[in-house]
Amino acid sequence: MTTRSIDRLNIGLMLLSCLLAFIFPFQLFLFSFAVLGPLHYFTEIPWLHEKKYYATGKYDYLLLIALCACISIIHYLDPGPHTEGSKTFALLASLTFTAFFGALAMTTMKKNWQKIAALILIGASTILFSRLDFFGMIFASFIPTIIHVYVFTGCFILYGALRHKSVTGIASLFVFALCTYLIFTVAPDPQSDRNLSFYVRDSFHYFAGLNLDLMNILGLARVDKATKNLGEILFFSNTGIIIMRLVAFSYTYHFLNWFSKTSIIKWHLIPKKGLVIVAALWLASVGLYIYNYAIGLQVLYFMSLLHVVLEFPLNQRTFIGIGHELKALITRREVATATS
Repeated sequence: MTTRSIDRLNIGLMLLSCLLAFIFPFQLFLFSFAVLGPLHYFTEIPWLHEKKYYATGKYDYLLLIALCACISIIHYLDPGPHTEGSKTFALLASLTFTAFFGALAMTTMKKNWQKIAALILIGASTILFSRLDFFGMIFASFIPTIIHVYVFTGCFILYGALRHKSVTGIASLFVFALCTYLIFTVAPDPQSDRNLSFYVRDSFHYFAGLNLDLMNILGLARVDKATKNLGEILFFSNTGIIIMRLVAFSYTYHFLNWFSKTSIIKWHLIPKKGLVIVAALWLASVGLYIYNYAIGLQVLYFMSLLHVVLEFPLNQRTFIGIGHELKALITRREVATATS
C-alpha cells in the first residue's frame, strides 16, 4: 500500500473508532484493551527490537526495561488506587519521568558518559518535581495511558503529514482533530439507554481513576475520588460519557493505526515460529480477559507498560522530527517571501 492509501485507510479507521465510541464507549474500550491491545504489544515489541529501539546504544533499552520492571513491581506490591501526593504516586511518577527523558538522552547522545550524566541530572530533577501533584498526574497517570494513545498518536500523524507533504496526510490530521471536537461538543442523547451490565461496570472499575483525573484536569468537573456517587458520575453523567468517548476513541484508533501500517512497517515479517508464538500469546491473553478481566489486567500489566516505555525513544525521535520539519517549512517560507 502507498502512503496515500494508508492515510485514506486511517481516515476511515478514525471515523469508525469515533462512531463506535459514540454508540457504546465503555464496551468499545474494554473490547479494544482486551483484544486489540495484547496483539499490539506482542507485535510492536519485537518490531522495536529489530529497530534497536531507536536508541544510539546497543544496550540502552535495558535501562528502560529495568525502570519498567520497577514500576511493575510497585504496582504488584501496591496495586492502588494511588492518590495524588502519596509517596507511591510520586515514586511511580519519578520512574516514568526518568524513563521518558532518559529516552531523550538515548536518542540524542552517543557516548555513555554523556548518557550517565544526563540520567544523574534527570534523577535529581525528580526530587524537585516529585512533590507536585500535577507532575505525578502527568507522569504516573497520563503518559502511560491517554498521552501515549492520544497525544503521541497525534504527533505521529502530524510528523507523517509534515514529512510526506501529502494532502491526505493533512486531511487525516484534520479528521483526527475533528473527531476530538465532536467528542467534546456533541452532547450525549438524554434519551439513550445508559444501562450497563454488571460485567462492564465491574471491569471498568480498574480504569476509573484515569477518567476522573481527566474530568478534573480538563475542567469538566471537580470530582473527589472519595465521593460516594462516583458510579453515577462515571457511567451515567454527560461528563462521564464524554470522557469515556475520548478514552475509547483514543485506544481503539491507536491500536488500529498500528495494524493499518503493516505494509509499511512490516512488523509481520518475522519467522513463522515467531508468528506462532505471537498468536499463541495473544489467544492466551484474550482468554484470560474473557475468564476474568481483573486477572487479565494483572497478568498483562508488565507487557502493557513495557510497550509504552520501550516506545519512548521513538516518541522522542518523532518530536525532534516534527521540530526539524517545522523549521524547514518556516525557512522555505522565509526564502519564498524574500525572493518574491
